[in-house]
Amino acid sequence: EDLGTIRISSNYDDTTSHNTFEDNVFFYGGHDCIDIGGQFNVVRNNVFHNEGAYFRDLTKRFDNVPASGYFGNRNILLSNSGENPGTAFHTLIEGNRIGYAGTPPDDDGATGIENAGCHTIVRYNDIYGNGGMGYYSKMQPKGGEATNLKSGSWGRVYHNTIYHGGYGDASIYGDQFKHGVCIWSYAAYDDWPTNVVVKNNIVFDNFQEWRVGTANILPQVTYANNFNSDPVFANPDMSDKSSLVLPDLRLSAGSPCVDAGAPLTLANGSGTGSLTLVVEDAFLFQDGTWGSGLTHGVTHFPDWIAVGTVANAVRITAIDYATKTITLASPLTWANGAKIWLYSDSGGRRVLKGSAPDIGAHEADR
Repeated sequence: EDLGTIRISSNYDDTTSHNTFEDNVFFYGGHDCIDIGGQFNVVRNNVFHNEGAYFRDLTKRFDNVPASGYFGNRNILLSNSGENPGTAFHTLIEGNRIGYAGTPPDDDGATGIENAGCHTIVRYNDIYGNGGMGYYSKMQPKGGEATNLKSGSWGRVYHNTIYHGGYGDASIYGDQFKHGVCIWSYAAYDDWPTNVVVKNNIVFDNFQEWRVGTANILPQVTYANNFNSDPVFANPDMSDKSSLVLPDLRLSAGSPCVDAGAPLTLANGSGTGSLTLVVEDAFLFQDGTWGSGLTHGVTHFPDWIAVGTVANAVRITAIDYATKTITLASPLTWANGAKIWLYSDSGGRRVLKGSAPDIGAHEADR
């Protein structure tokens, strides 16, 4: 049976939601290390490694035969389950180390993050050394079709470092699924995830950096300021797959990624001493109500954003995604079209220093 280390599965209207998984080490999941369904779940500050650990049993038939003789599998799966419409909605994946997904026995799923959910915020993660794709947003027509929502849609993938992936077994599925970032349809070549935003990521030294469908998907995916050259990492050593600290993908002095990040979104209209901010894209942020109630105000907090200038920062108190309206904790003033950055993340960690954010998962000390 397809089971990982942890599996969260739910119907749309049940209570398998608002779970938080933080500060854990996940490894050797048979199908994945964590399989997420339900709504408003948080996966943050964990270490994942799922390299080959299961020896191939010669008495059994497998579709794949890894050169090492050992099977692994993907690290994180956001579900769109056919037998139980438990599509993952509104999931935050933040600040994790996600590495070394190994060749599975059944398919090409040696993926860091495989996203068949809707509205997934993926930010400030180190994703490295996975045999297949680093980040994969896929359309899979199962549970999500019940609500006319395409799985893999509304993804917000920003400020991640996706490094040296796609070098798994060359004999398995060729080079089709060995990319740093892949936006693809699992079932049909004319049916794709929609409204996917990929900004300010380092995508470097993967077997191939990008795979984004064909021309019919390109207008549905927003790219801004992703960096594909050498970012000058502190220590990219990947020799110890169980390490909790290596590779060290922080930026070294002189990195071209420092202060090079683009704004995440813009203000739609001006405000003077206002508590209500309308933005072009509200799906980038969360208001502190996601995850377990036990973490609220303890380890999990609302996002802070900077509006117009780096110093003009404020805490979010509520978000109306339908109207793209953010309610602020204190009044601010801004011009129409003001640039908006994330100032601090869900752990209260400041992620904006200097004149602009750094590209990638790590903000250099100033």
